[in-house]
Amino acid sequence: VVLIPVLGDLGDTVSVDLKLDNRDGPYVGGLQVSVKVNDLSRASIIAIEDTNQVDHFTVSHVQTDSVAHFIIFSTSGDSIAPNPVDTLTCLATLKILIKGPDEGGAATRGDFVDLDVFNVLAGNPQGSPLDADDRDGRLFVGIRCDTNFDGQINILDIINLIRNIVNNTLPDANTTGFV
Repeated sequence: VVLIPVLGDLGDTVSVDLKLDNRDGPYVGGLQVSVKVNDLSRASIIAIEDTNQVDHFTVSHVQTDSVAHFIIFSTSGDSIAPNPVDTLTCLATLKILIKGPDEGGAATRGDFVDLDVFNVLAGNPQGSPLDADDRDGRLFVGIRCDTNFDGQINILDIINLIRNIVNNTLPDANTTGFV
């Protein structure tokens, strides 16, 4: 189970897709997964959107502002086939509010908020357990191309980017999502 990293600015509600990466895997009869926002002072879950792409499967969920629990199952006995090579299957979308000072939060541009995927259990169509792993997600707080995090895109960002290129240095590993 995978969360796709996203970028959003202070006060934005961002959409984070919960996806199944089952390339070259077995058929899946059902699964459960939980997602946690690790820092409620910077972000919170405000809604879950049904974006399930699997026919004949139901995505049931319960949420608080910090955790969402999902159960994905079929009442008809169907199974989820392995993904084609370059695709992931969307199961649901979390709507997450990035909480800056105007929202009573502590997020600032240049921050990131980790999203923890845990409690992943999967079973085959016969009900036997499958090996399952997870890939945590991350919200980057800021504006794309705002390399100095001042909330504006201007010549200062270009100078910063050129300096990194000329010096053959990379931006901070935690902020490469902004460039």
